[in-house]
Amino acid sequence: MRWRVSNEYCAWLYYTPTHQYELSYLVESTEPLRANGEKGCRAPAFVEDPRYPPRSLQYLYFLHNHPATPTNISEEDIAAVAKIARIHGGSVQTEQGVVPVSIVAFISNAHPPEPFSCDGFYEYSHGSTEVLKWTPDAQGQWHKTPVGTVHWTSETDFQFAPAK
Repeated sequence: MRWRVSNEYCAWLYYTPTHQYELSYLVESTEPLRANGEKGCRAPAFVEDPRYPPRSLQYLYFLHNHPATPTNISEEDIAAVAKIARIHGGSVQTEQGVVPVSIVAFISNAHPPEPFSCDGFYEYSHGSTEVLKWTPDAQGQWHKTPVGTVHWTSETDFQFAPAK
């Protein structure tokens, strides 16, 4: 039931020709439940930003939430990174250095009637063998924990093993 009543949102964090980081508009999931009972979110492959020429934007992060329950990065999320890399390239050169394209799934441990909060996020970056979970401590410092490994057998095929 939690998946039927929850919403999933997604957006792009992208890098502009003027060396700025921008966030696209949010897209709300309109997809039906997947075979595993979860929702998904499908953002457009390209952001339309009238301030810049078409195809001049560089895509850094596909951002989304995992609604209603904290779950690990899904195999669909990891496959999405491979698809993003095929469309947009595996990394972006910024003024701060090279950034691999990545996917982030925000999580909340709050359940209604409590207010929702961001209790952390999962991250997987193109070319990495680790899935990370980032969580803040009581002082607001962020810490990463490996929560799984990814072994790529081809450009599109992989095996994902959650940490034990």
